[in-house]
Amino acid sequence: MVHKVALLVAYDGSPYRGWSDLRDVAIRPTLARILRHDVLVDAASRTDAGVHALGQVCAFTTGSPAADNLGQLLYSTNQMLPPEVRIHSAALVPTSFDPR
Repeated sequence: MVHKVALLVAYDGSPYRGWSDLRDVAIRPTLARILRHDVLVDAASRTDAGVHALGQVCAFTTGSPAADNLGQLLYSTNQMLPPEVRIHSAALVPTSFDPR
């Protein structure tokens, strides 16, 4: 079954050159390891280098069974992400959901 998952992300952006760098360096590779496939991650907005966020919303689509247990997905993702990036929550959303 295909799921769309929304994430609420907080991060200290000091080591990153903006949201796209953070997404491509930290979030996408971590999700790919857990889900066992590459994912496209869309976000509510972009940020500049060094910008921090407490509630950046992003979403991805997956057919992985890992999305059936969002608590475990959240835990595993946070264990593997760098310490300056945290996922505060994960929710299944309609496939039409657009974080923008």
